[in-house]
Order: sequence, then structure tokens, then C-alpha cells
Amino acid sequence: MHYFIQSANPKPMHALPSEVKLHTTLNEKYAAKWIPEDMTLQDYPLSYQELEPYFDKFEKVCSTAGKSAAAG
Repeated sequence: MHYFIQSANPKPMHALPSEVKLHTTLNEKYAAKWIPEDMTLQDYPLSYQELEPYFDKFEKVCSTAGKSAAAG
């Protein structure tokens, strides 16, 4: 999974549910013909709901979630 920092809103952002099932999302939105045949695009084998606790834990371990230390 990827994390990135948005410059306008400096907080870590993890994958969205639509990104975890990107192949399905693109097929539903644009139809299968939109995805090139040689593109190795696939859905993650886990659902967003299964991954979310790990996103949460990562954010807590890396101190990117919760109260700021400056907040007291």
C-alpha cells in the first residue's frame, strides 16, 4: 500500500477503497475495453475493510494520527 503527503493538506493519505479494487472500479466506470490488454492491473486480494485496521495501526505507530504533541 502507498502513503503520500498532500501539499495543500499535510497529512498522510492511504489508499482509498476504490484504489484497493482499482481493476473492478475502472471496469465498472469505463468498461473493460478501456484497460489495455498488456496492462497488469488487478485488485488487491484483501478488501479495504480488512486493510483498514493496519492503516490505522501504521498511522499510530508513525505518530501521524491522533493529537499533536504541541496540543498538549
